[in-house]
Amino acid sequence: MVDESLYLPRIPHICSLKSKVLRREKLAGFENDGGWNGIFSDGVLPSQLEGCLGRSERRKYLYLRNDDMRKNWFWLVLLASACQQAPGTTAVPEAPPPQVSYRQAVVVLSEGWDSLQATLYVLEKADSSWKVLQQHPAVVGQKGLGWGIGLSDFRQHPGPTKKEGDKKSPAGVFSFGEAFGYSPPASLPPLKWTYQQIIWETQCIEDVESAHYNQIVLETDPEKDWEQADRMARKDDLYELGMFVNHNVDPAEPGSGSCIFLHLWRSEKEGTLGCTAMARDQMVELLQWMDPAKQPVLVQVPREAYSLISGEWGLPADLAAK
Repeated sequence: MVDESLYLPRIPHICSLKSKVLRREKLAGFENDGGWNGIFSDGVLPSQLEGCLGRSERRKYLYLRNDDMRKNWFWLVLLASACQQAPGTTAVPEAPPPQVSYRQAVVVLSEGWDSLQATLYVLEKADSSWKVLQQHPAVVGQKGLGWGIGLSDFRQHPGPTKKEGDKKSPAGVFSFGEAFGYSPPASLPPLKWTYQQIIWETQCIEDVESAHYNQIVLETDPEKDWEQADRMARKDDLYELGMFVNHNVDPAEPGSGSCIFLHLWRSEKEGTLGCTAMARDQMVELLQWMDPAKQPVLVQVPREAYSLISGEWGLPADLAAK
């Protein structure tokens, strides 16, 4: 049993570190607004934490089911304890290295910064070794890739930077948001991941002036404040099945790119407006394989820059040569 009284004075520190907690944990599966209540015994600390979580974070980050949340409460305590400092200091401790927790990776390697052609590798870690389970063609943005905003910041390295409307897909390392599609959940193959059914009113907001920027919302939202949005019920069915990529979230930086998905392609020769696309059968297999308990990540980068990520994230160094 956790004594909440030990941690109540540290709530401001936890709130200030919520980005690190959410990003480093890469939790998947917040099924209802009471999702925090599984962490502590009476919900006192979770209710306090809810006050410092914004609308975007509740929508974009998916938390583990309550049973799994109980296994992860100690990260909050660890970060809160670590940031107890002498008055006037501002140093923020780093969370544990990410490679200690994630055991699934979707690695997309393009043929160059300006290339739309890519290969998608499906990796899973058993014990201390990575195994490549599948590889197949994929396409990225029509204008290639640019460094995005994800779990690590690589924007200081050589290469373009992702911007809104540039037709580039984000490069870097990212967690995943909700899966989505046109079909009701009951008609799909069994999925471990949280799934949202798209309806006609479902939109992803691209308006940089909107408080809902880079969020999937309903057009009927009473707080509607946007002019530009991506209607997800498309006639070309590209969003028949897909997944939200947590690029530029928590909070979203206006103009740095929005509404980045994995979704279905038109063909292996046609790039996207900034997403990553593949054949339908491969998307189905990918979603069935993804397991929130294994905290999967998307690693996306040109082959020439893969070594920048593989070392820090403990990925197979020879993958770019395959």
